[in-house]
Amino acid sequence: SLLLTGGLRRSAFRKKTREEITQLGKTFYEAASHHESARHLELEEVLQNIASHFEIAAKPLTIMSDNYLGAFKRKVFPTDR
Repeated sequence: SLLLTGGLRRSAFRKKTREEITQLGKTFYEAASHHESARHLELEEVLQNIASHFEIAAKPLTIMSDNYLGAFKRKVFPTDR
């Protein structure tokens, strides 16, 4: 089993709960707010606000992602794994 999954835990493959997705969103936007690019583009505060209020931001972010990233999203995040 370890050989087939490359050392990944089974939990990495199960569907995430809403709470887990929210925590991941907060974690990743928090990390993004500290990235060098965020400082360079002066987006630290914006990204920190998204992290702090991810429960509110999640739906608009999903709508923007679905409607505006389109084919670019599939190119960056392929689903055929």
